[in-house]
Amino acid sequence: MKLVDLIREECLPRRTCMLTVESAKGETGFVYFQDGDIIESNTGALWGEKALALILHWTLASYDLYELPMGIKRSLWEPADDLITKLLNQPPPAGFTTISPTSAPAEALFSQLQIDIQALAGFLCLWERDLGTFRITAGESPHPYLTTSWFDEIDHQAAVFGTALDSGPLLRWAFENDQFRLIKLKHNGRELVVLADKLASEDEFERDCQTILAANA
Repeated sequence: MKLVDLIREECLPRRTCMLTVESAKGETGFVYFQDGDIIESNTGALWGEKALALILHWTLASYDLYELPMGIKRSLWEPADDLITKLLNQPPPAGFTTISPTSAPAEALFSQLQIDIQALAGFLCLWERDLGTFRITAGESPHPYLTTSWFDEIDHQAAVFGTALDSGPLLRWAFENDQFRLIKLKHNGRELVVLADKLASEDEFERDCQTILAANA
């Protein structure tokens, strides 16, 4: 099935959902639907129309449909069919390139990072700072209060705390309660927050995250 057919035949009739797709090159992308419209899309490195334009030109290898995560901000406003038609009539975007084993683009490397982190026991979702705020890029947020603004506030408090200790803004921090734990990490200039449940110990989960970051450096 072509991706455009998948969107029109399965996603739009559901009206509200999240589509996760993997290309034949191993790239991962996400398309978010609400009330029968495409409201957002991302590939890890790209968001909005640029991401959707790239995804629409992929050769589809696999896909999954999930509930729409909390906290997805809308950046796409055109009717779905109009938006798809416009993007398909444009030349393939700059990010549409052949991936060689020795020089994969940053978005493909980050997609592999997403895949590896999602495979960890206890993984719930992954957030990335983009344009000054955090956005969910993999998995689903299990609690309605874990919104973009909540993550931004936690990160701001960590920065203030680090500055108060004369250590500067904290680039890595951890937060834990009786339901879940958060770990903020940095990878190739990206700021990531991993949300996990408590199936694994804190030290074990953080060690596994660091191992994955090193493997995807």
